[in-house]
Amino acid sequence: MKIKILLITLILISCQTKGKKEQIEIKQSEKKVEQKVKQASELINNGEYFKVRLFHPETEIEFDSIVSKEFIKDDLFTLLEFNYPRFKSKLIDKNSIELIKGNIKIVIKTTEFQKGKRELKFDSNEKFLEKIDGKDIYGTDGNIPKKEISDLYLIVDNLKIEIPKKQYNDLFEPTIECLNDNDDLYCYTVAYLNEKGEIILTMQNSDGAGSYMVIFLFDKKYNLKERIIGYQF
Repeated sequence: MKIKILLITLILISCQTKGKKEQIEIKQSEKKVEQKVKQASELINNGEYFKVRLFHPETEIEFDSIVSKEFIKDDLFTLLEFNYPRFKSKLIDKNSIELIKGNIKIVIKTTEFQKGKRELKFDSNEKFLEKIDGKDIYGTDGNIPKKEISDLYLIVDNLKIEIPKKQYNDLFEPTIECLNDNDDLYCYTVAYLNEKGEIILTMQNSDGAGSYMVIFLFDKKYNLKERIIGYQF
């Protein structure tokens, strides 16, 4: 009987210790995120900043914040969305989408992967695809892509502004459709217009294993300033 009581006591102590350890780890993780957000907020007056909605992976808490571009680059996996007015999504067909706001239209077209027009580099066993046209691959985990972006451009007051192909010819398995999730429309490709009149275009693309997000940042004159890309998981 004494042995049984001792075992139960040890189990309870172990559970309590484990629970306290997990709470400490979560608090430490929260502090790290809070510290980064605080540091980013302090940079608002000195640099580029963004209004965003973040997701804390350990606590599964969603919260609004203001962060720096560096924060987004380092912690892209915590980004849920930008807190700016959205463009309206209009799916033209299964291969093309238009994102519209006022006199601005973003057009994205996709197509089947044009293998014959590309240079593919495999590993020594000829099984794992490492590079396409000498560049790293986004969207697949060593497999030959099924889809690619064929065209990406803006139309502003009927003026067409082309985005250089080098900015998207390494982005594969584009996901342009929207899904209805409990009557809430969720789109994988979204565009925003911030208070400075700058466009932010985001795409969450994947074939399943190679999930990634790409963010295109434009200036007020609709020139592409920068591309941020990273894996979300």
